[in-house]
Amino acid sequence: MKNPSSKILRTVFFGSMLLFLVTSAATGIFSVITNSFSETHARILFTTVSLGVYSLTGLCCSFNLDRPNLMLKVFSALGIGISILGAAFAALTNWGLITDWGIVLQGRVMFLIVAITLAHISLLMRINTNNLAVNIVRGCTIGAIFMVALILFGITAEPKLISIYSHNLAEFQRSLWMLLAISGILDVLGTLSVPILHQTVNNSSRDLSDELSEQSP
Repeated sequence: MKNPSSKILRTVFFGSMLLFLVTSAATGIFSVITNSFSETHARILFTTVSLGVYSLTGLCCSFNLDRPNLMLKVFSALGIGISILGAAFAALTNWGLITDWGIVLQGRVMFLIVAITLAHISLLMRINTNNLAVNIVRGCTIGAIFMVALILFGITAEPKLISIYSHNLAEFQRSLWMLLAISGILDVLGTLSVPILHQTVNNSSRDLSDELSEQSP
């Protein structure tokens, strides 16, 4: 049974995403037509784009709120919470209420990394299947997503982390970026493969069921 509150939440996220994106587009078009781009226009543009992005991540996370699995519900709630906090932080920094550039840059990037990661995983978990192959590919993909997020989050949180924990800096950097590249490739490959594999398995099962039905007396 679907939860009415989750449907309302998805509607709010979807509506706010459209509103913010339309507002940002209108601001950009107005600036081009009037040949002016003031600081206020820039703040409005960056704020609406940021809120639109976080509305999208919140929308992606909200799709699993109806699932009976408690862990998925908690994961969805966590993603929605991070999206809301990220949107609030983006609005505060865009309008100059937080002025420390170190905190602004690190906070913006870290919130974005976590929100996109949780939204990405939520979309993969939206696929409901008991097929072993699909679950294995999805599990490996989620592992790759976490690895990419962990590396990016670590570098953002402590840029000097690379040099602190390595005696051979060049080799460590090479290994780190190689790991990031491999994880990113596996992330993209898995993201494309999971829905395709799921659809293929469903079609094969449906064809087998139809064939057995035709053979039965």
